[in-house]
Amino acid sequence: MFSKKATRDGGGSFQSMVTSRGGSTQNIQYIGRENETDYIARFSSSYDKRKTYETSKEELNRDVKRYNVFTNIKDETQNLLINASKAHKGAWIGPSMDMSLDDSKMSSEDAHIGYSKAWDNWKLSVAYDGLKDHALYKDTPLFFYKGAPIYKIESKAESSALSTELKYNTHIGDHHLITGARYRYKMIDFDLIQMNGLDVPKDGHTRQAVSSLFVEDSYAFAQNLVGTLGAQQSYVTNNGGYESDSLHMLRAGLTYTNDAWTSKSFFFHTEGYVEPYLIGSFYMKSAYPKKQELDSLAQEFKYEVGASLYEFFLSYSWIEDAPYVNENLRVDTALGMTEHLNTYMQYTYHYDAINKIMLAYRYKRIDHAGYDVIFRNHQLILRHQHRYRKLDFFEEMFVTHSEYYHNRGYDVTLGVRYNFSDNLLFTLKGQNLLGKGEKQILSRFDFSTLSFVEPLSVPIQERQVMLGFEWLF
Repeated sequence: MFSKKATRDGGGSFQSMVTSRGGSTQNIQYIGRENETDYIARFSSSYDKRKTYETSKEELNRDVKRYNVFTNIKDETQNLLINASKAHKGAWIGPSMDMSLDDSKMSSEDAHIGYSKAWDNWKLSVAYDGLKDHALYKDTPLFFYKGAPIYKIESKAESSALSTELKYNTHIGDHHLITGARYRYKMIDFDLIQMNGLDVPKDGHTRQAVSSLFVEDSYAFAQNLVGTLGAQQSYVTNNGGYESDSLHMLRAGLTYTNDAWTSKSFFFHTEGYVEPYLIGSFYMKSAYPKKQELDSLAQEFKYEVGASLYEFFLSYSWIEDAPYVNENLRVDTALGMTEHLNTYMQYTYHYDAINKIMLAYRYKRIDHAGYDVIFRNHQLILRHQHRYRKLDFFEEMFVTHSEYYHNRGYDVTLGVRYNFSDNLLFTLKGQNLLGKGEKQILSRFDFSTLSFVEPLSVPIQERQVMLGFEWLF
């Protein structure tokens, strides 16, 4: 949506889809151009109806209804973007230890308004973001806290952020310099935080300001070899008696290309702070957690020869003072080093511009200092898409294995699109058709017997069939 242009994507479209579980999605949009100005208007509504799971009391609801309005007006120097959404969600299991909520409610409203103006080598951007949310959970009981049963928790909050950025970019010889400043002011107000109908004391941290200066230099060592070095210095101030902090960010990169190869190497150093909404929530201790420091190395290779494309990516990150939720349901600082390792290898063969087959392997490893466990996940994907006359076919098979959960899964997704005419398309798609995909295992505790009961096994991706059409006008 953010990159669409009237010269390339002009016109209107209406999309509608229904699912085998009773869900539906509708989107209508129009892209036009008037007096050298592009404009986009889009409205969408969706009802993501999910499979229900019965517990000792009622069915657990995790359906989501969402409405969204998006509009964008832009020309060569100015850009105005407005985006607003409203959602109602089923609370699923919430914080209930026996997974049998008596009552629940989750709703949210959010909005974004952004404007930017470019002139000469300068660009000014301003934006407003707002969020309103309400959460309610009731059970008999939800859980025990410090020996006392908790039957009900409820929160209502409104948050907003104002941000602005001034950026200057120029070329000096083989150097491309970008420098600037940005400022972001965050506000959150809890209208209500209650446990068992009693107000939870708030610590007063409701405001946070972040001021930053940044600079980046891209230097062309040769026509096909570019090095990048960037730095950012930020100063964070908080209200409520919390200390101010200084944060640093560094980035270095090297990109090489030729007729067949592309290589990208990066190093990142990032220091982060805790968002204000966590300070006043149920899941925060009174002491302000330490800022986390993340260092990361990443390497990407691409090699293309004939109809074949080979891709490889590897990243390794180590995090000091990573936040986590401790056994008392409070956000805490993990002692020690947390490590993340991600990698994927992918091979794609193009029969022609449209038809192709892809095979990929992905691996993720997380050693989190706070939980003293190692998560490992493997995934193998085979994907094929091809066209026969007016039909576009899509087939995908995947195999997953989670070593921590001792969980394996495999499944198939199939899809077909019928290009009835230049203006009318029909689609049919079935995902997780075998019902053998990887599952999430959720533990349950029965307070009447004070013992654990059979865990709930929930597919990460549900089996369902989707039928839809798109009309272009």
